[in-house]
Amino acid sequence: KIAGKLGWPIVDDWRGVTENRQVIYWPRTALLGRARRAWHEQKIGDLLDRLWQPDANTLIAFDEIGYIESLSTDIKATIQMYWREARSQGITIVAMKQRPQGVQRDMHSESMWSAAFKPKDRGDLERFAELFGAKRDWIPVFDSLDMMNHEFILRHSKTGQAVISWVDTPLRPARRSRRPRPP
Repeated sequence: KIAGKLGWPIVDDWRGVTENRQVIYWPRTALLGRARRAWHEQKIGDLLDRLWQPDANTLIAFDEIGYIESLSTDIKATIQMYWREARSQGITIVAMKQRPQGVQRDMHSESMWSAAFKPKDRGDLERFAELFGAKRDWIPVFDSLDMMNHEFILRHSKTGQAVISWVDTPLRPARRSRRPRPP
């Protein structure tokens, strides 16, 4: 096990997940192309199947949900089940996506909170505005965000309450460490 930047262990199997209260699950491999996708499909599918249990008391954060959903129709169906039913199992989902397109609509319709930075692409900006409410209301808000201050919008879908936040501490690159080469 390798400690991540937050001090959490980085694991790639179920045993590592069960042995730690908090982990970064990262099934790394040197495989490429279809073999890599098959590796990820098997590892992530296994993890999601094992996590699905009553009173799971689990938070899952997907760094790039679009990639996970694209692995296979089975994984996409599992993710859809998670979007619709995970709360009833005691599972909270946090999912990140570089762009607002290319994921199931459930990601946007089933979530309570949405957060978005000002995108570089105008089409993405318009889609984010639609996701946050009326395009005519939200486009000017997104246009006003200051990318240099890392401003972003955080909105609760049920109450409609929204805030603009920012990173108020200068960001510095993290130190790079040498990692062992994955299998």
